[in-house]
Order: sequence, then structure tokens, then C-alpha cells
Amino acid sequence: MHPRALIRRKVQALLLAHAGLAALVGNKVFRSRVSPLPPGKLPCVLIYTDDEPASHKDTAPRRYMRELALRVECLARLDDNLDDALDALALQVEDCLLREELLDAEGISDRMHDIELTNTELGFSDAGEQLCGSARLSWTITYETELPAPYPSELSDLRTVHTAFDLVDLGPEGADLPDGTPEAVADISLPQD
Repeated sequence: MHPRALIRRKVQALLLAHAGLAALVGNKVFRSRVSPLPPGKLPCVLIYTDDEPASHKDTAPRRYMRELALRVECLARLDDNLDDALDALALQVEDCLLREELLDAEGISDRMHDIELTNTELGFSDAGEQLCGSARLSWTITYETELPAPYPSELSDLRTVHTAFDLVDLGPEGADLPDGTPEAVADISLPQD
């Protein structure tokens, strides 16, 4: 599984386990939600990833430092308490993720370097069947990956090489093409350890 998928799953698990957020949204914390949210699903939290610039850190073995843009979007109904509802949701998300438990998450902790809140954008969203309020928290997660291990070779070790050389025939016809008869043949056995 790609580290981005692992990170989204771990963020979802942390948010679902956070008592303060659960009191507000129950189990309505979704990863990569594509279909429109029905009104009964508000308030809720959506988790998705955007850009991920990468730069190589070492040449051998090749390792990459990645900066994943993680978005945690809190959605709430449009009513007179919208701003307070969005702030309450954002506070619980921040409380959960700023504890940096993600950096200790099983399966990815050896690659994780940092999680940083970079922006909170308040506004409106059409993620549901109706317009709703949105607090989009942007996080940068810095982690490291290596190139995958090469596939095991299905070829046996090279032990013998057979070569045949068919030289160009410079005969009177001037064809300047090989005639199909090898002028030199060699069988080479390579030393084995």
C-alpha cells in the first residue's frame, strides 16, 4: 500500500478514536469521499490528499523526502451557529493531530519526520447535496521513502556464452552482406564461484 494511503487511514483512525471529535460527529469521518453527502451526514469530517512534492535525499540507495499536503475538511450545516460549529470541529481535529501520534503510527512511523498545520480556510462547500459550511485544515506531512526492492531475478546465472561471427563478404558481386556462414565460432565458459 502506498504511504499516502497508509497516512489517510491512520489519520482517519486517530480522528475516529478522539473522544472530543466523536462527541461532535460520531463515526462520520470519511477518507476520499466521492459521492455527495446527504444532509443527515452533517456534521462530518473528510480526509484527502493533494500535492506531494518529492526530492531525492540520497543516491544509493535512492531515498526521497516527500511533503504530503493532507486536507482535513470539517463540514457543518448552514445555520446561525455555523462559525462556532466549524471552530469546535477544527479545534478537535487540531487537538488530535497536533499531538503527533501519527508520527508513532504502526507501519509508517519509521518513515515519518513531521506533521505541521499550515493553514485553516473557512468558507462554504458543495460536497453535500446542499451547500454547507467548511473549515479546511491543511497539513504538511514530511516522510521518507526508498525505491522499491528490485524484483527477484528469474534468470539463472550466466555460465556459458556461444558466439558466432559472420563477416561481410566482399566478393566480386559487391554485395557487401554477410553470406550466412560463420567465419569464427567461440564457446566461452565463465568461472563460477
